[in-house]
Amino acid sequence: MKRAWSVLGMAVAAALLVSAGRASAAAPAAAPPALRPEQVSTFARMVGAPESEVASRLAQDDQLRAVVLRGLEARETRRASVKSRAVGGFVILGVGGAIGAITMVTTPVNEDGTSSNPDRVLLGALISAASTGLGLAIAIPALASGGRQGPEELAAGAAYRQQVLPAPSSERPAPTTGRAATFPVLALTF
Repeated sequence: MKRAWSVLGMAVAAALLVSAGRASAAAPAAAPPALRPEQVSTFARMVGAPESEVASRLAQDDQLRAVVLRGLEARETRRASVKSRAVGGFVILGVGGAIGAITMVTTPVNEDGTSSNPDRVLLGALISAASTGLGLAIAIPALASGGRQGPEELAAGAAYRQQVLPAPSSERPAPTTGRAATFPVLALTF
């Protein structure tokens, strides 16, 4: 009886998947949503173009708008990742350094000024050094990657900058007459 229900369940699931596939194939592709004003402003800064020009081009071209949306989403994801990794790295550095320092400072001292437990002082120094190394190893690459655009951001900028160039003319430019001027780039005499 269980087998009959599982076979029936698989048949119903397959029928639903096939009908859903037909419905999605028949539905026209929806235009990407419009960009928010702050997104237009951010993208205009990315490509170095006036906001009004960027807004008008994005309003006219659905494909470009879709590419720009993907690029802006990638930018937001990258920036959030950079922030979280940098904060995490510096927290590890600070907390570990503080724990190491507290471990070293709270070690009892003998009357002659020497540590009564040198292993504890060494442990505190190792904790401080390890947390500093680990924290910086996380934070510095995060901050360095924050300045680089990702491939989707670069693709969005390239798609925006792409222009239709005029077809090359079949006429050759007239040759220039006269002497060509030459300038030595590096002239040394010994």
